[in-house]
Amino acid sequence: MLCERPKNSKRLVVMIASEAKALLFDLGGVVIETDFDQALRAWQPLSRLTFHQLQTAFRHDLFYQRFERGEIASAVYCDHL
Repeated sequence: MLCERPKNSKRLVVMIASEAKALLFDLGGVVIETDFDQALRAWQPLSRLTFHQLQTAFRHDLFYQRFERGEIASAVYCDHL
């Protein structure tokens, strides 16, 4: 499931897997460790945000942690975003 908020919109668009062009399997550090700062440094030149702003936007807050543990539904997490 992909959550996306179109520019200048309060509406949240949720894409189901059958519409997706690619699938990303997050192995959660079990098989591979993800360096999030490295990913943000790669994204930063493509963004209007600074590296620090990207770090703030993609922080692992309480909602993220609860979603990762399966304590809240994806719709609740998407609404938080």
